Amino acid sequence: MKFKHFIFIFLFLTSIFTFAQTSTDRQIIQELKVELDTTVIVTDQIKINLQLAKIYLNYNADTSIKYCKEIKKLMRRTTPPPILLADINKTWGDALYKSGDKNNAIKKYTEQLEVLNDANINADSVLFNLATIEYERKDYANAATHYEQLIDATTDENLKARLYQSLYKVQKDAKNYEQALNALNSYLEIVDKKFYDATQKISILSNQVTVTKTNLYTKQVELNQTQNVLNITADSLSFTSDSLVRVSDINDSLSIQQKIIIEKKARHGLVLKHKTTELNHNQVKFDRQETELAARKKIISLLIIIIFIIIAAGSFIFILYQRIIKKNIILKQQKIEIQKQSALIKDKNRLITESILYASRIQQSILPPTINIYKYLPETFIYYRPRDIVSGDFYWFSKIDNKILISAIDCTGHGVPGAFISMIGNTLLNQIVKENKVAKPSEVLLNLHEEMKKALQQTGSNVESEDGMDMVFCSIEPLTKTLTFAGAKNSLLIYDGEQFNSLKADFISIG
Repeated sequence: MKFKHFIFIFLFLTSIFTFAQTSTDRQIIQELKVELDTTVIVTDQIKINLQLAKIYLNYNADTSIKYCKEIKKLMRRTTPPPILLADINKTWGDALYKSGDKNNAIKKYTEQLEVLNDANINADSVLFNLATIEYERKDYANAATHYEQLIDATTDENLKARLYQSLYKVQKDAKNYEQALNALNSYLEIVDKKFYDATQKISILSNQVTVTKTNLYTKQVELNQTQNVLNITADSLSFTSDSLVRVSDINDSLSIQQKIIIEKKARHGLVLKHKTTELNHNQVKFDRQETELAARKKIISLLIIIIFIIIAAGSFIFILYQRIIKKNIILKQQKIEIQKQSALIKDKNRLITESILYASRIQQSILPPTINIYKYLPETFIYYRPRDIVSGDFYWFSKIDNKILISAIDCTGHGVPGAFISMIGNTLLNQIVKENKVAKPSEVLLNLHEEMKKALQQTGSNVESEDGMDMVFCSIEPLTKTLTFAGAKNSLLIYDGEQFNSLKADFISIG
């Protein structure tokens, strides 16, 4: 196969891989932009913008600079760690250098150098970048300073020699000939040391060559001796040749016709032998060419098959990769949507919880102060523990004339529904007892039953609510030590010091 065919295949495969890489970068950029839109942590936003700036550095320096400026805005809200800050300055400096803005590139590299020095991190690459740009801008003084710092920091003799050579060029262009000579002498000193080491190696090799020459001389002497023997043999052959000449003189008497016939036969034989040799040579050449042609055809066919397999495999992998990328994008979008919905639900739950907590404070405020109860009933206790934030149970207390009125109420449901019923019940009890001056327990429950049905609009149909309250209502007269009880589904327990006695309530709820 010709060389140009290999070049064509190489360029074709290179174009495929380049296209795949570009497509990969585009997919990565798209993913990073989606992630950037959903990220709320400032440090993560800085890192994503930095990744975008690095990718665009290979395609468009201006776009890379734009993302670096976005990072600068984000840095007003937080201070990134030193390594991340140094990486930001380096990327920004590279983008400015590629765009041709060398002055600002030097500023960014200088900021990177300051960050690395403050964090005690090696900054040789930054010094080299600064020295290179400063030399291009003919800022020879700063370039020389940075090269000298690099020379002091390195222990690699090869690198040190190259740095001295660069320092020599800087000082020579700056017309600081004495400093240039010093840099050149330092460079030559390192080179001379390497040359001395190389000379030692050459000396060893020279000794080996001398030994080899001695062996060759010995072989030459043996060859001369053999040549003398060959000369003696040649003299013998010469004598034999003279004898043959004398014999041939004797044969001259053969007839001329016989000589002519022998000569013709010999000539024809030589021609035939030449033709046969030429024919055999052509046949061998033809067979070799045919074999080479068949081999080339096999190689070409094999290469075509390999290229086809590579293209097919690459296309399959690329299509599969594209599908995976799309699925990942869809999954990320779904994840983002779920996160948004979760955040919305959490926010709503927070608002609802805050509202319920506020409602709990309101509900607590309508309960009678315990100090009032302990004032009239000192040997009492209250156990009140809501299952939820707000409760469907409450207690009520009042004093009318010489009567102490106290009640424990269990409303239908728990939580918010029960709390609503408790608010209605508390309001109705205050109205019946405090405003209407009804103090007899049975009458209080009857009035409360009627008012609750009105409040809940209960008319007796099957589709209306069955909300209400179960309760105990007691009236205590301290002077006569009399207790009057009325209950709706809740009984009254009386402890006489030895055992509990139960006063049964009506099996009818309030409401």
